Amino acid sequence: MHALFCLLLVAGGVEQADDAEVPPAPVAQPAPPQPAPPQPAPPPPVIVPPPSQTALPPAPPGWRYQLTAAPLEHPRRWDLFTAGIVTFSGAWTATLMAGIPTFEVYLDIPLVGPLLEAARFGSAGDPLVGLFDWLLVSDALAQLGGVAMLIAGPATRKNKPAAPRLELVPLGAGVALRGAF
Repeated sequence: MHALFCLLLVAGGVEQADDAEVPPAPVAQPAPPQPAPPQPAPPPPVIVPPPSQTALPPAPPGWRYQLTAAPLEHPRRWDLFTAGIVTFSGAWTATLMAGIPTFEVYLDIPLVGPLLEAARFGSAGDPLVGLFDWLLVSDALAQLGGVAMLIAGPATRKNKPAAPRLELVPLGAGVALRGAF
């Protein structure tokens, strides 16, 4: 292997740098570094509000937005009142329609009339008496339930979010516009 290496040196004509006839190879100077192009300023971060809030324009310098939750409203439960009117009037109208043509005067009395009529029937051994008792007690319970809803509707309140509104809120150095939608 040593002989092969020597042959390559002689046959290849490898020039040595210290030979007088070989000029020194020029050394390439690295190019001066180019200045980096100026980067544009990054855009301000976009803040996406939650779906429950309205997107507001950016506040002017020196101003700030102050967003607070809208208070709950406590309206009376008129829907329960209306359901009570419908339930009571429907049950009592049905009782009146059964009592007036048959001259059963107890059925004309609201709330307790069906119970008085059921007590008047008694148990005569007729199989239909049980059915009539059940119908009269159910009618009395429907009337009583309707009156209970009629009373409970205006007497109670429910919690619900405030209606949409727009407010002008004072701040330390000015005012801001606030909205609840």
